[in-house]
Amino acid sequence: PRERNAQDEERARGSCSAGTDAQRDACRDKARAAYSARMEEARRSNHRAEMRSESDEDRREEAYEMARDKCNAMRGADEDRCVADARARYHH
Repeated sequence: PRERNAQDEERARGSCSAGTDAQRDACRDKARAAYSARMEEARRSNHRAEMRSESDEDRREEAYEMARDKCNAMRGADEDRCVADARARYHH
């Protein structure tokens, strides 16, 4: 689900190119909030979320999510670069 959620968020963020700066920021905030809510729900419904990560894939996924969380404080091109960097580093 993480991969699908990330793709959904990327499409939503891509649709935020029109309007004023404030409108674009609001659109991105909405996309970010929807992504965060979907990922939180996935974590709650995944029994592994309560267990210590055991596989390399689990550790990469957790590292990716931590990197993405840092991007949430950014806006505009900085946020775009941060998201792209997180995806590139963690192969997403």
